[in-house]
This record gives sequence, C-alpha cells and structure tokens, in this order.
Amino acid sequence: MVNQLNVRIVNYRLENMTMTFRKDGPEWFGFVHYLTHGPL
Repeated sequence: MVNQLNVRIVNYRLENMTMTFRKDGPEWFGFVHYLTHGPL
C-alpha cells in the first residue's frame, strides 16, 4: 500500500517534470507555431 503510493507520487512528479521540460523545449514552440500558423 505504501509502496504503491510512493510509486504514484514519483510517477506524478516525473510527469510534471516532463511536461515542464516540453513546455520549455522545441516541441512546445513547434506546437504553438502549429496552433497559431497552421501546419509547417
């Protein structure tokens, strides 16, 4: 029970870190460009 909770917390933190990294990375800018200017 405790181990499952710890794994969930770690996964949650990793997902947040990944999302933050993507927002600061080229993938995020490419996505914004796609939304604002259409397909590349």
